Amino acid sequence: MSQEQPATERPVTVVALPQDLPSPVTPAVAPPAMDSPRVRLRRPDSVGHWPVPHVMVYYREIKIAWGRDAIAQMTKQASRTKICLRVAFDNSHYEGSSFARNAVLFGTFYHTTGKDDWGPVMLGSLGWSEMIQNVVRIELVYHEG
Repeated sequence: MSQEQPATERPVTVVALPQDLPSPVTPAVAPPAMDSPRVRLRRPDSVGHWPVPHVMVYYREIKIAWGRDAIAQMTKQASRTKICLRVAFDNSHYEGSSFARNAVLFGTFYHTTGKDDWGPVMLGSLGWSEMIQNVVRIELVYHEG
């Protein structure tokens, strides 16, 4: 008859890591979860040339293809307003709403240069038309606040 050896307890090491502090110029909006199936993005090998003529626009479970040149010709604010009006509101309820004030656009870039521009990144207004030429997807994110 074999005797069972008593289980040996292994020491546990706990490491406290400081929380990242948000930049004072960055709104406190969390990007979409990195493990979300909508965020995982691989460059398709079948793309013959870049940029393709469309950008995929997401809001929750809604997915719409928009023309890249049309988005680039608008300002960021006009693009955000059009996206909001298309997926969430009609004109009479959008202006002055909490949604209009707190919705944020995140983009995923096709060509990246490192970890800072990989995955969903909050999109700024400066250089909007140039930046859109490298964006694969735009996600409208709204957190009540």
